[in-house]
Amino acid sequence: VKSMVEQERLKQELELGREIQMALLPKESPQISNLSISGLMLPAKEIGGDYYDFITLPKEDELGIAIGDVSGKGVAAGLLMAMAKTAIHTLSQEDRTPKQVLLRTNSILYQHIGGQKFMTMLYLIWKSKTKTLAYSSAGHEHILVYHSSTQEIEAIISGGFMLGMLPDIDTYLEEHSLNLAPKDKVLLYTDG
Repeated sequence: VKSMVEQERLKQELELGREIQMALLPKESPQISNLSISGLMLPAKEIGGDYYDFITLPKEDELGIAIGDVSGKGVAAGLLMAMAKTAIHTLSQEDRTPKQVLLRTNSILYQHIGGQKFMTMLYLIWKSKTKTLAYSSAGHEHILVYHSSTQEIEAIISGGFMLGMLPDIDTYLEEHSLNLAPKDKVLLYTDG
C-alpha cells in the first residue's frame, strides 16, 4: 500500500512538473511587422528538455527566437530548460548579438551543471526593417528554408557546439544572417 501511495505521489509530481514546463512556453505568437510566426510542441507524458520561445526585444521591430533541446528527459532536463529560458530572456534584453547571447548562456549553464548535461540551441534575431534573420547555433539541428522564388528547400547546417559542456565555446560558435524574401519560410525543430 505504501508503495502504491508513493507511486501515485510521484506520478502527480511529474504531471505538475510537466504542466509547469508547458507553462514556460509561449501562449501566443507575437505580432511583428513583416513576419508571421508560430510554434508548436507536442509534449510526451514525461518532463523533457525541448524548448522554444519568442522574445520581445528592446529594439522596435526586432524579435528574439530561441529553440533548444536538453540531453535526456526527466526532471533534470526540465530544470536545465527552465534555467536556459531565464538566461536567454535576461540576456536578450541587453544589446547583444545572437552569438553573445549563446556564449553568456553557456557560461551560466556550465557554472551550474559543469558538463553533466548539455543543451543544443539556436538563437535568432528577426530584424523586420532589413528582413534578415541573424542567428548563431550551439550544435542544434539544421535550419530549413523554403525559398518562394525558386520553390526549393535549403538545409543549412547550423553548426556550433552544445551549451553547458565547456567553460568557453567562443571558437566553436559563428554568427550568420539570412536574407528572407516575401513568402519565404523557415522551419526550426528539435529531434524530440
